[in-house]
Order: sequence, then C-alpha cells, then structure tokens
Amino acid sequence: MTRKEELRVSIRERLRALPAEEIAWKSYQLCNALLEQKVWREARIVALFASLPTEPVVEFLWDSIREDGKKACYPKVNGENLSLISVSDPTELVASRWQLREPVMREPNLQSLEKIDLILVPGLAFSRNGERIGRGGGFYDRLLVNDHLRARKIGVCFDIQVFRDLPLESHDIRMDEIATESGVFQRSMIPEVTGNQDGL
Repeated sequence: MTRKEELRVSIRERLRALPAEEIAWKSYQLCNALLEQKVWREARIVALFASLPTEPVVEFLWDSIREDGKKACYPKVNGENLSLISVSDPTELVASRWQLREPVMREPNLQSLEKIDLILVPGLAFSRNGERIGRGGGFYDRLLVNDHLRARKIGVCFDIQVFRDLPLESHDIRMDEIATESGVFQRSMIPEVTGNQDGL
C-alpha cells in the first residue's frame, strides 16, 4: 500500500468517527467563515458540491445564494469527467449510482466553465500549501486542469484533514485557499492546531 493509499484509509477512519452533530456544527462554522470572504461576496456564479455523510455540508450557503442573487451549480459525473449543472435549489439533486446527489443533466442548465467565479472543492486531504488528495476517481483532477475553468479554487474540509505535506503526483492541482471550521486561509497561512500531530 502506498503512502497516499494509507493516508486515504486513515482519513476515512477519522471522518467516520466524527458524530453527525459535530459534522453539522463544524460545517456551519466553515460556511460562516466562507460568507465573510470577499471572494464569496463578489462571486456571481459558484460551484458547490453535494456532500457525502462525512464531508462538510455546504448547503448552509444557500441563504446567501438566494439573498444575493447568485447562481449555483453542482457537479454531475459525465463519462470520465464532471459537468457543472445550474440548479435553483438543492432539492433538485437526485441520488445517483455514485452514492452522491447530483443534478439532472439538462442541456440548457449546463454551466460554461469560463463563467464560474468560485468553485468549492471537496477532498480527503489538503496540505498547508493548497495541495489536494481526492477520493481516487480523478474526476476533480480532470475538471480543475480544464483551461476554460478560471474560477477561484477553495478546498473544503475539516481541520483534521489538513497536513503539512502530502504525497502528490504531477496532475495534482493546488487550491487558492482552504476552508475549514477554523476559517479560510491562503496557501501556507494555515495555523498550527495543538494535538493534531499528523495534521496541521
């Protein structure tokens, strides 16, 4: 087993150990931190994600999306790639064979990548320098290297998923910022967290 595979196993175990109430509270703190960011306030089109049970819940951002007249889109697996589909409400997402909630593919709702201002990116692990390890499918890796995507990239995770360094490959893309329950930080500006020996 490679170090990256070992890391994925370890992080999944950590996340499964988090109580649902703690995930909800940390998610609420994370979203509040995002709402205070200039990049969020100025963004008109944002790409979110439908969280798995152990991922931060970003649907707390929807009040801001509605109040500020933003446009939101969600990823949908389309062959080997992700398409971003506009939705007017998260209730439009439906369960898929990937154990995710996804938007229904409708051509008029297909979002042009070059118009997206901000994309929130989930992952299993992030480094203090913005590097990311995903779940292994490579879908976000392929999306993030698309030349048409010029959006600000914010990695979204909990504090326990942030590490000093990660075993990376040439295709891995760095985030511009990382958002956790402790705040939103630019590369290499994430503070130390006492007691998290393997993480921050």
